[in-house]
This record gives sequence, structure tokens and C-alpha cells, in this order.
Amino acid sequence: MGLRIVAVLLVLAVAVICALLAFSWCLVRGKGVDQAVKAGAAVFVGMATLGIAIIAFLQPG
Repeated sequence: MGLRIVAVLLVLAVAVICALLAFSWCLVRGKGVDQAVKAGAAVFVGMATLGIAIIAFLQPG
């Protein structure tokens, strides 16, 4: 596999882990499941977008 593919997979794995942490944190804080899912999804989308943008900036071509 190319270095770019490995980097993207790593970014997505980190985004999933952070989304699960945000989901768990919202549940522990007593928020509803709906709010926890929204928080987890927002964290995943934000982390994945930022990570892929950074990869595209650092590894052009």
C-alpha cells in the first residue's frame, strides 16, 4: 500500500477512536443517546476532514 493510503487509514482510525470517546463522554455526563450520537458524529466528521486536509497539504501529488 502507498504511504498516502496508510496515512488516510490511520487518520480514519484516530477519528473513530475520538468519536467513540466523545460518544462515551456524553453518555457518562447524562446526555441522551441522541445527543451522544450527534456529538460522536460531529467529532468524527471534523477529525476526518481535518486529518485528510492535512495529509493532502503535506503530501501533494
